[in-house]
Amino acid sequence: MNLYEVKGETEVIISENEFLIDGYDVGDRLLEGVMFEVKFQNDENGLPEIISVNVVEESKNYFEQLNQNKWLSAIKKYAEEILEYGDEVELSDKLKKKYGVKEAFLAEQIN
Repeated sequence: MNLYEVKGETEVIISENEFLIDGYDVGDRLLEGVMFEVKFQNDENGLPEIISVNVVEESKNYFEQLNQNKWLSAIKKYAEEILEYGDEVELSDKLKKKYGVKEAFLAEQIN
């Protein structure tokens, strides 16, 4: 599984194995704007597996007031679905700047 940025007809492979999830996708308004960083790696068979899911620093104070185990588990499950089926994902500002991209797609390859 790779992250891709599509610019016109060109695919740029992003070599990092991390992406962001907005909690709204899992927790609706309760987690709207709460961002989670997902890191993954490919296992010995080349299949992606999640190695960590963490709330980003800017969202920690709010997130500490919630049932953290419940929501981290739900975010991890959602991230596993993204890794299995592919989808548009967000990148950290650091990665956007590094690769000069605005958005990315997680996929085996872009056709």
